[in-house]
Amino acid sequence: MLASDSKKDDINPSNIQKIEDSEERVLKSALIFGANASGKSNLIKAINIMKEIVLSSIPNIETSVTRSVIPYLLREESFEAPSEIEMVFYVKNVKYRYGLSVRMGEIVEEWLYYTPQTRETMLFERSGMSIDYNKSSFSEANLFVKKGILEKTRVDVPFIAVLSGFNGEHATLVTDWFKNTHVLNGITDSRYSTFTHSQIKNDPDFRAWLLKILKAFQISDIKVVDEAGDPRLDNIDTSDDSMRKLVDSFKEFQKIKKISRTDLVIVKKLDSHEVEFPLSLESEGTRKLINILGPIYDAMMTGERLIIDEFDSKFHTLLSKHLFKIFHNESTQGCQIIAAVQDVNLMDTECFRRDQVWFVDKDEEGASELYSLVEYKEKSRTLKNSYGNDYLEGAFGAIPLFNSFESIDQLMGTDHE
Repeated sequence: MLASDSKKDDINPSNIQKIEDSEERVLKSALIFGANASGKSNLIKAINIMKEIVLSSIPNIETSVTRSVIPYLLREESFEAPSEIEMVFYVKNVKYRYGLSVRMGEIVEEWLYYTPQTRETMLFERSGMSIDYNKSSFSEANLFVKKGILEKTRVDVPFIAVLSGFNGEHATLVTDWFKNTHVLNGITDSRYSTFTHSQIKNDPDFRAWLLKILKAFQISDIKVVDEAGDPRLDNIDTSDDSMRKLVDSFKEFQKIKKISRTDLVIVKKLDSHEVEFPLSLESEGTRKLINILGPIYDAMMTGERLIIDEFDSKFHTLLSKHLFKIFHNESTQGCQIIAAVQDVNLMDTECFRRDQVWFVDKDEEGASELYSLVEYKEKSRTLKNSYGNDYLEGAFGAIPLFNSFESIDQLMGTDHE
């Protein structure tokens, strides 16, 4: 997420943000392209599983999170090799580097460094249950280390999580960073739709911002309706006395228990009148747009991170571009979005810089490699308007299984004269 220093690529200034008291500039967003089964989702899963290890290892005693780490299975020598992952990030304008490696459900190594000014400083390095730590800068570890050995820490639990539980200064900053990094699925929105509905109901600022965006869809208002009880009870034939008493008793029970159903109603303004539609009758694309704008707005307001798989699913190209333009222009709190996408029309230099475009491709052994469009040198000094066609022609790798229509014809036995 570091911005390129290339003068050629120094476009779209609203897409980057400068770290205070630092020369580094970071990207507000990045897009990850790649063929099906290239490893885009696995990259996102790796980030998510690191988050789970850091945040959920302590409470999950029976089902240790570290046991879910699967080694690389396509190379025999890696079966017993540790799986390693590291994050480099800023908290309160201070750079941290935290990582760990896991093997057979146990933490083999764990480390934390930070850069308070210009020089990176070790806070702790763990090897198994042995540890070395900075006694002046990381005194929060004092109560947990005796003669270089970790105490009160399980072999499958990160030391950073233990210290955070005791309000360790650096440890809490690190774990909070992971708490504020959210992984979303762009196909299934059940995890964040409830959050968005609550925002619409309780946050007038979000509601106004949302309606501003939805004007393009001729949506003039959104209402949150609480319907007491189950409306299906009204459709039951109650001509029979016993059935009527049964239905009435169900309704009374729902009132006593305050059972209700909350729904969103979309108000569309036509020339002479307004029409109300339940959100359930809207297109999947419109429903996804409304639901995903909740997490995006919240992240923009709080400076959190969103990592979204299949971001562009159900979205038209122009809608995806419009959303990112809004995000780039209005995001000022350090928020970032990393999105796995398929729409090659997004490789548009009007909306994105080359350093924001990334590819995932597999080598001959099936291992995924991540690389940036900015790594490809061009003869021309000027940028192209779009790199989508070059990508489809195989200029950057990471293309679908079939490199050409001829290969599909050969597979299907089609003969064109």
